[in-house]
Amino acid sequence: MLEDAAGTTHEFHFRTRHGGDHVAVEAFEIADHQAGGYEFQVLGDPSDDPIRIFQQLFERMRRALGRKHIEENEHGPQIAKSAEGWVVRGQIEWDDEEQGRVPRLVIDGKGYSWEQIGRMLMSFEGFRLKMETYDRSEER
Repeated sequence: MLEDAAGTTHEFHFRTRHGGDHVAVEAFEIADHQAGGYEFQVLGDPSDDPIRIFQQLFERMRRALGRKHIEENEHGPQIAKSAEGWVVRGQIEWDDEEQGRVPRLVIDGKGYSWEQIGRMLMSFEGFRLKMETYDRSEER
């Protein structure tokens, strides 16, 4: 169990996968007895100390849960300003409600529809946008 920046507790399960030339240690959040929310992964060499790989994963989890990208106010969810500016980090997921036409984004461990993301972005009409995707085992 880990606590996020808002004081909410999150339960995680862990698994290790061996992929020949690498080992993946993963953590995924469990909510209502099913996977959903935060997911993390760290890759290591099969000869690496598994405790060291787990420590890297745990530190990554603590950093991520310590950030707040979305805040709720009277207008609904809004992008929160941090020391880095208006930065949003999350994970792209399949959205069953949209039958795969558009994704669902998991931000701060919570799922947001593409429509909700669009509404949040309308606060920044006229601004520039940089979109970046990277592998789930990376941290940026």
